[in-house]
Amino acid sequence: MGVTDDEWLRTAVHVVGVILLIAAVAPFVVYGVPQVVGADHGFVVLSGSMEPAMSPGDAVIVREASPDEITERDIITFQTDSETPTTHRVVDVVERESGEAYVTKGDANEDPDSGTVPYDRVIGEVLFVIPLIGYVVNAVNTPVGFVAAVVVPLALFVGSELWTLLHSVDDDVETGGDGGPETAGGHAAATDGNSGAAGSVGSHSAADVDSEGSAITLTRSSLQLLAVVFALYLPYSAYAAYKLTEAWAITGAVATGIGFLFVGGLYASTAGDDAPPADTEDGPPDDPDGGAAAAAAGETTTVETDGGTHGG
Repeated sequence: MGVTDDEWLRTAVHVVGVILLIAAVAPFVVYGVPQVVGADHGFVVLSGSMEPAMSPGDAVIVREASPDEITERDIITFQTDSETPTTHRVVDVVERESGEAYVTKGDANEDPDSGTVPYDRVIGEVLFVIPLIGYVVNAVNTPVGFVAAVVVPLALFVGSELWTLLHSVDDDVETGGDGGPETAGGHAAATDGNSGAAGSVGSHSAADVDSEGSAITLTRSSLQLLAVVFALYLPYSAYAAYKLTEAWAITGAVATGIGFLFVGGLYASTAGDDAPPADTEDGPPDDPDGGAAAAAAGETTTVETDGGTHGG
């Protein structure tokens, strides 16, 4: 069958969406983990002293450099008396007894910075600038921005996946309950000479499904253990997030809470799985030998003779 125009359109939209998603996420990955591009640090530009090379809200990616690698016209990030590092351009390199020092100046400033910057105060050399993402980074670093940009999307995603999983568990239980009698009936009815072949084909199909559809199985005891672990770790992670107020600590606490809810939902969805099946009043009485009799009735044997193999 050929590919329809609608299928081509859906594929093209999917590919374009993936490309746009990667393009949107990649700058933040580089800023958060600059090692992926061979850098060491990421900083957000707060002032316009280096315009037009970089503007407030831009992010600079910085790599550590040796004294020999820093020359005039390079842009370096260095530590000052303030807690916030400064990023300016090197306008002169001065040789001193203690080592090299650098005269720096902002591109938008008229005069050089007061004093010189010794090498031991240099954080690194600017590799490149990522425009505008600093606004997003600064917003996410606030409590409200972190909740809006991280916690809420993560909670919605996990909630959606949990909802889908719970519904799939319910559907599997209903499907298994309806399919069991039909399978048993199919094997019991196979009494003629071809029943052995039919039963053999059915057995191989079931084995193929089991091998191809393999999945991780969690028992109720495993879910209980996971729930206990999450419940014990949740207070500690919440306390650490409250005391540290760091993004990683808050993320850990949120992930622990979501994991606890996820495991709890799975455990609740399996609450009725251990209940024994109810006896039906109208059904036939239990016959422990019925299965063996049915199997014997449908069993086939082969006897080798001079003329070949015949079914008996």
